[in-house]
Amino acid sequence: MIDTGFSELLHRLRHARRVLVVSDGRPDGDSIGSSTATIGWLKRDYPHLQIQAFCREAIPPSLLSLPHIQSFTTDLGLFRESWDLIIMHDASNVEHGGIEDALPNTPPGYTLVNIDHHHSNTRYGQINIVQTDACATTEVLHRCWTQNAIHIDERMASSLLAGLLTDTSSFTNSGTTASSLAMAADLKQRGAQYAELQRATLSRQSIESLQLWGTLLARLHKRTDLNLAITYAFAHEHESLDDEEALNGLSNMLNARCGDVEAIILLKETSDGYIKGSCRSTQRDISKFCAIFGGGGHKKASGFKLKGALEALPSGGVRVREFSSH
Repeated sequence: MIDTGFSELLHRLRHARRVLVVSDGRPDGDSIGSSTATIGWLKRDYPHLQIQAFCREAIPPSLLSLPHIQSFTTDLGLFRESWDLIIMHDASNVEHGGIEDALPNTPPGYTLVNIDHHHSNTRYGQINIVQTDACATTEVLHRCWTQNAIHIDERMASSLLAGLLTDTSSFTNSGTTASSLAMAADLKQRGAQYAELQRATLSRQSIESLQLWGTLLARLHKRTDLNLAITYAFAHEHESLDDEEALNGLSNMLNARCGDVEAIILLKETSDGYIKGSCRSTQRDISKFCAIFGGGGHKKASGFKLKGALEALPSGGVRVREFSSH
């Protein structure tokens, strides 16, 4: 079935002159993959457009080989300029996009487009292209483009596959579906660089990252009352790493291999006074747990952010000091 939101986007593109592409504020393979695929499509099929791209945080090193990465900036000054379309990718709300304070500064007259697959999406756009049965935002784009006979070239295919690989943990987590496998086969036929993407996004870890994994594995402890396992990292331990995605890789690895609990929680302290929780499960709707702390995401992979600091306990556990939901 043709997505009516995408049909409306096609109509608006015919009359647009300036487009701002926005990735989720916490960049990963799906948010950056979907954004770069969109940039490639717009540059090819709408050469008259002026296109800029924004991401609140720096792009992780593992994604720097994707096409059109050079288009991105972290400059919030873009939101003081006039745009015809602002196209959000993989952000369930404007807060997740990291632009809640910047968007009010944008001159009126723009159309906000929301492309996503999260169950927690608030349908905040004037145009909403949200398909919660898709395993990744790149799958939403793949559906829309194939249904509308829009050619997916080799570079777009690689960007789309990057999102698919990261959100399914290389087709090993519960988000893997028959349609995602069929999409991967189609993208491979179109020239997507599977082996290179696999190594870049999932397989490579630095010595320093693996050493930190060892520290966190030693801290892993079981909460029998909650049927989950928890580990944690202090700010000084992980912020010196060049690859901030390393801890996400640990969350996915634990979820795939820790078989005697229903869920995994990795708490990551930041130097600016916050704690980020990365939650994974193969059995439980973990998004409901994260929603208690103001977070959300997928049923089997979600997160949250709290104001506070971590304090290690003599028992081997950890507690959060002075926290409030953010």
